[in-house]
Amino acid sequence: MPATSSCLGELAEMSTARPRDPGRVYAPHRVALAPALVGVLAYRLFTFWLPIVPAVALLPALRRLGDELDELPRTATVGEAAARA
Repeated sequence: MPATSSCLGELAEMSTARPRDPGRVYAPHRVALAPALVGVLAYRLFTFWLPIVPAVALLPALRRLGDELDELPRTATVGEAAARA
């Protein structure tokens, strides 16, 4: 396949280079597919899904805080105060 500078060319090149055997050991890192997948899934769990739990739990508190903020009287910002002076 000729070398191209487009993303599609790179994707096509990568898809033809993938191993046909799912249990194959990848040569550059010497890691079998199964442990690599476990590592990736664990990483995704801790970096994406786990933080969603406290975020969803705090949504009602954030909504109440926003409502309280809307009820506060508005004061002049630094830029507005400087423009008046």
